Amino acid sequence: AQFAIAYSLVAQIGLYINRGYGQLVWNIIELIKNF
Repeated sequence: AQFAIAYSLVAQIGLYINRGYGQLVWNIIELIKNF
């Protein structure tokens, strides 16, 4: 169980680093869609 949790955290961190800019763009798109 601990390994799965650790792997999930690492995967999330890696995803954030690799797609941080993409996430920013996605957030902006979400803001635009809300209007």
